Amino acid sequence: MLDLPRNRPSWVLKSIAVLLFAFPLASQSMTLTRAGSRLLVDNKPIRLVGYGCYGMVSESSFESVTFFDRLAESRINLVRVWVLFHWTNDLTPFEGSRASRYDLLKQNDAFYSRLKNFVGMAEERGIVVQVCLFDGVALTGDNSTNRWPNFPYNTVNNFQDYLTSPGQFNDVPSEWWSEVTGPLIDRVVDELGNFGNVIYEAVNEPDTHGLDTTSPQFDRDVVDRLYDLLHRPDYQGSKIISVNPEAALLREWAISYGKVDLVSYHIKSTDAPQGISDVGKPVLISNDGDTSQRTEAFGGLDPVSRLARIQSMLDNTFPHEEVDGTRHFECLDKGLYGSTWTTDNYDPRYENRNEEIIELLSGYAPIIPERPASQLRLR
Repeated sequence: MLDLPRNRPSWVLKSIAVLLFAFPLASQSMTLTRAGSRLLVDNKPIRLVGYGCYGMVSESSFESVTFFDRLAESRINLVRVWVLFHWTNDLTPFEGSRASRYDLLKQNDAFYSRLKNFVGMAEERGIVVQVCLFDGVALTGDNSTNRWPNFPYNTVNNFQDYLTSPGQFNDVPSEWWSEVTGPLIDRVVDELGNFGNVIYEAVNEPDTHGLDTTSPQFDRDVVDRLYDLLHRPDYQGSKIISVNPEAALLREWAISYGKVDLVSYHIKSTDAPQGISDVGKPVLISNDGDTSQRTEAFGGLDPVSRLARIQSMLDNTFPHEEVDGTRHFECLDKGLYGSTWTTDNYDPRYENRNEEIIELLSGYAPIIPERPASQLRLR
């Protein structure tokens, strides 16, 4: 086992857990806000430390309650999920399935109910959910891969004929935007509008997969629509919007665009990427795409090297003990999919969690402050 100097002794963690769960479970009335480069909750800086995988909403069999309880026990306070998870065995925002084809003009109430319940369960435990609306990865791959061929927008998988190739995804304004994508964004915000624990992410890895490589058009259109929805007079929830750039063009736009609150970076080295310091906005670092996301059995690192690599990322993300709200970290663990990670149908399971990674992350997670009784809603 690695020497983890920041990790507190296990008996301390267990004592904290006993104190936290010795009382009736209360719903955390929390609202994320931003002040310059800091992310805040209750006007106090927060440090987000995340763990999970991205298909946890799409698979209704995933043990969400048990998972969230385990994260809360270790003070891990962030998960990231995708709305359009094209490897799903189960739910998408559209009625139908790959086998029977999707109807892009019919929204799937079961999916949106699952999403709302998932975010609500997270809020009850003080956990933030980064909800990623779209995925650039789905726009790559030929018929030998499980990306574009699995994507619901691919005309071979639906009853409509909006997109026959990935390159058309950039076509905005368009019929598919007004009839499918815009209403999807609207429905997500409508379902989650009463929650203060949401970060709305526009697109996963757009500019590394052919989207927004010459201009930020698609990200900007998504962000603009989100911003207008989140700033309606009757809207009560979180208004935090994030963008996930890699190349300079999209990164510089995300940093300068006033409607973007948080900038996410997916790093593939233990060093912090260029340009994340002093950007004037909170930064979320993720190991998505790095070798540390995979287990040794499926092309990743051996357990000791994997843990050491994640720890180096954490040390570079959080060079100081002080929680100042400027930097945050999310750990993608594809080990949660078990052996299904190499198939067409990812199937995350709580039993596949990595306890060593959870304990490592716990050492960097913030101590949970005592919340005033007025901010707790007993269930």
